[in-house]
Amino acid sequence: MIVEQGTCKEIQEQTLTVPLDEKSIDDLFNRAGQRLGEGLHLDYWQMHYDQDEADEMPSRSRLELFLMLQDEKTWMALEVAKDLEPLSFLPPAEIMAAVDAKDPAFKRYDKHLYLDANGHFVAVLNTWEQPVIEEEMARSDFVGWLRNVPRKPWALALPYELGGEARPMYPDFLVVRKDGDNHIVDILEPHSPALSDNYAKAKGLAQFAAKHAMAFGRIEMIRIVGKDIRRLDLIDAATRKKVLKVDSDAGLDLVFDIVNA
Repeated sequence: MIVEQGTCKEIQEQTLTVPLDEKSIDDLFNRAGQRLGEGLHLDYWQMHYDQDEADEMPSRSRLELFLMLQDEKTWMALEVAKDLEPLSFLPPAEIMAAVDAKDPAFKRYDKHLYLDANGHFVAVLNTWEQPVIEEEMARSDFVGWLRNVPRKPWALALPYELGGEARPMYPDFLVVRKDGDNHIVDILEPHSPALSDNYAKAKGLAQFAAKHAMAFGRIEMIRIVGKDIRRLDLIDAATRKKVLKVDSDAGLDLVFDIVNA
């Protein structure tokens, strides 16, 4: 199975030519997602997308997934594996974390989904992450949280576009809250306005929210301004619409100002 510039080869001994524009590639990738279900196409992309692909051919892994699903043997193997599918969604029993006990930047946190032998999660949170998680932990409905570490096999990755290239983003926190007799998960992304990927990641998060809002309690882009925590509620359709229209960091700054006025 080969992906070349503009051509997908070896699909049932035929050649299918696909224009290399983002719309057609997204359409093929979304078709693969519909066939797999459960967001597995995003899992595949997260696992196989790397910097080499970004430099050489940003669409390679998305096209390769579509091609694999055209192969009869691949599809039959997926059908056979359906009974085992739930096992692949189990979180790891433990995660590895590099901790320097002598470094004062490392702090102990409670109620993380993974704890050390002393019942703590030890990590370095930056100046826009720490106040957000502290405010979350003070909520009466707060149950627990997960630091979503970038590029870990178990991490949640969402697609966004920057400079015409599709890339994965890793929202900082998944927060679990009590919702009546059930639990609900929030996606929270504290982000520094000084970073150059601000509006691009906000739009990616908004696009994800447009498709998956019903599966989460909150999906938020967050900033720290002085002592204030400012939030964009991307579950809210009106806020999401504003974010999807921005095409610069200055435009996103304006949305933050309007929504948090």
